[in-house]
Amino acid sequence: MVKPIAAYGSLIGIVSLSLFAVPALAAEPAINAQMLGLMDSALQYCSKVDPGAAEKLQEKVNRLVQGASEEAVAKVRRSEPYRTAYSSAADFVSKVDAKNGPQVCADALAESK
Repeated sequence: MVKPIAAYGSLIGIVSLSLFAVPALAAEPAINAQMLGLMDSALQYCSKVDPGAAEKLQEKVNRLVQGASEEAVAKVRRSEPYRTAYSSAADFVSKVDAKNGPQVCADALAESK
């Protein structure tokens, strides 16, 4: 049995409307929890030893979380992958000799490209 053309027209209308609705329903951009944890830890460290590098790291953190809500970012920061990465990096930099601090910050900037 052949369906009337009107049935196809309504189907096309529904598909068209759903295509317009998809962007509105799309999830927030995914945030790499490990990368955010490493960058936040480096930012914390570099703010004390190399403020210039810290400013650049802050820009990178801002780009990493761009488009995500504050709630989504907070949720990532409470996650296990974030906390593990943050504490591992914090443990590492706590053992760095002060004279090597600026190099650690330069390396953090290079790694986060």
